[in-house]
Amino acid sequence: MKCKEIQEKEEINLKLQNKKKVQKLKEKGITLIALVVTIIILLILAGVTLNMALSGDGLFSRARNATEKYKKAQEDEAELISDIGKEMYSEYVGAYVEGYEPTGGTCTITKEQSGTEEDQEFSTEEEKTDGKELKWRIWDYDGTTLRIILDKPTTQKLALKGADGYNNGVWAINEICRQCFGQYEGNDDNKKMKEGINVANLKRSDIEKVSNYDYTKYMHTDLIAKEITEEIEGVIKFGEIKSYKTSNKFPKMWGLNDSKWNYENEDGVVIKRGKKYLILENEGEYKGLLSGYESGDESTAFSQTFYEHDYKDRMYEFSNEKYYDLIFCSSVKNGTYEYWFGDRYTFVADEGCTFGLNVKGRNLDMIGGFMVFNTDGDEVESEAYLRPVIEINLEKSFYNLERLVENDRVTYKLSK
Repeated sequence: MKCKEIQEKEEINLKLQNKKKVQKLKEKGITLIALVVTIIILLILAGVTLNMALSGDGLFSRARNATEKYKKAQEDEAELISDIGKEMYSEYVGAYVEGYEPTGGTCTITKEQSGTEEDQEFSTEEEKTDGKELKWRIWDYDGTTLRIILDKPTTQKLALKGADGYNNGVWAINEICRQCFGQYEGNDDNKKMKEGINVANLKRSDIEKVSNYDYTKYMHTDLIAKEITEEIEGVIKFGEIKSYKTSNKFPKMWGLNDSKWNYENEDGVVIKRGKKYLILENEGEYKGLLSGYESGDESTAFSQTFYEHDYKDRMYEFSNEKYYDLIFCSSVKNGTYEYWFGDRYTFVADEGCTFGLNVKGRNLDMIGGFMVFNTDGDEVESEAYLRPVIEINLEKSFYNLERLVENDRVTYKLSK
């Protein structure tokens, strides 16, 4: 009997164990199905998320577009502020300003520097004596930096000739302006320009910034600018490069310029021209002179950087019409004065290239040029006056700019 009871108990226990095993298997099956479903759901969500992020109108695209729109808005705002600032300070352009007195004295440009036959002396006192008093007009003003220009060209001419005149001309023009029209402190042994004062000659780029004339749209032949309406054989455009089959000569400064050309020497080695100046044109740091000229070879090429334009009765071509009067003051309009710009040029012609410095040309032409050297090695002496420009940082130089009104005429005064 007991054996039967034991047997029944064992069967019952076995059934219970089997039931538990089946239950566990069911639970594991349910867990596996849940895991698979979860993975499928996650994959669907990942796909939706990636589609939202990477599609053409996705999150990344929207973020990128938002960034670009924000950047564009910043640029538009900066441009608007700049335009408002220009409009705000436009009333200053051309107005006379008192209170700037140069403390410079004399400047000597040697014949070795200019390429001419003799040294040339320049003096601030000679300018004051001939012109009674130096008068200045405002070129531009941005609220911090004021630039003023001599109301007429100087009474003293600078002559330049040949390769030396081309090589050193920009330095010489700026050096005269610095020495004769700058403000200095210290003694002769330790003289330096006052802080916040910079002096240079008017540059072609100064005119380009205030002019609406686009010289790149004009062709230049026989020193006359004509608008480009069609391709004409033999006509050279601004920036165009022309090669010459015969040997040509050029000033050393050309070879040191970033002139976009190279040639092979006798050994077949390509000589590339780089950006290297011994004379820094704008800052005026003087590091030495270049003399004479170099010979090119039959692959020598030059690029056109000359242009000329007639501004006569065309005040509308300036961003502010007052610049027309500043540039073509009375002594210029009547043809008495032609003045240098602090820029070099090259003029490409059929037979060769000429080198010179830009000038405010005759009969209200701009920008013209005086040749001082050509590729035949000919040296030409040219002379013109100067137009000094004084740049004054009002904060650093401790100047104040006062507005004066007398008989409905507005002038300004620099005071400390």
